[in-house]
Amino acid sequence: MTKKSTRILLLILSLLIAVFCIQVFVGFVHRACTRTVEAGFGAALHQLQESPPGPQRAKVFVARLKAINTDHAPAEVKQALQGYIAAVERFLDALTAGRNIAPYNRAIAAANQRLVDSVREND
Repeated sequence: MTKKSTRILLLILSLLIAVFCIQVFVGFVHRACTRTVEAGFGAALHQLQESPPGPQRAKVFVARLKAINTDHAPAEVKQALQGYIAAVERFLDALTAGRNIAPYNRAIAAANQRLVDSVREND
């Protein structure tokens, strides 16, 4: 009876260790992908700041943001980046249509803050 209970205890302990290792690995992957998103965003922003003025630079900025690989990033980071991209695209649409852009600036700032918060949370 002792051998059987010892085997069961070892099996349970092994399963717990396996679950813990999987959670650590998934956390590592999420942090690495979050850092990739953060680095891609920083590179796109740097290129935007270095580009000559004009509407084309904003389009290139949006294209670079869309090219960031978010495959294994946490859902919050993906959603925050997509929200930021959508806010910038609405801003560009308003700018080209000649509408008031003030509300869109606030929307971009709010989307940026959500992105920063989600990256900070998952890093």
